[in-house]
Amino acid sequence: MNWDYVAGFFDGEGCMYIAFNRYTRNGKRCCNPHVQIIFTNTDKIALEAIADFLHAHDVKCGLYCCHRNKIWKGAYNAKDLYSVRITSHESMATFVNAIKSKIISKNEKMQTVENALLYIQTARHGNREWTDDQKNEFEKRFIHTRKYTKNQYPTLKNA
Repeated sequence: MNWDYVAGFFDGEGCMYIAFNRYTRNGKRCCNPHVQIIFTNTDKIALEAIADFLHAHDVKCGLYCCHRNKIWKGAYNAKDLYSVRITSHESMATFVNAIKSKIISKNEKMQTVENALLYIQTARHGNREWTDDQKNEFEKRFIHTRKYTKNQYPTLKNA
């Protein structure tokens, strides 16, 4: 196992997630940015090996399982889906620096995550909650939500 294999696996099976955690603390609505790097596959052994490799290189991550046949009723013989998730900002920075020169198809997204992590680090200044201005600036730069109208997202009809 090496960084080239991890980068290739991530390029094909990985994703990056940027959003806000919204919560209430002492009656006050708060939100903090949330970034995740996720590998997803049905091959538990490969993901365990990747998780062990990442742990050996000081990247904190967790291995999770989604039992597909319990979620999708009638999905017979559906394999369980496994994911390795990196959620610590320090671990994500280590991971990004190790693979950013090795990935092919997710270069732009990786740059966005790198910039988001840098923005989070500089905007936080030791504070737990963000101001509305910081939240709005982060959303404008990094969270690209798309609103669908009824005509753009038609319902499927039975054949």
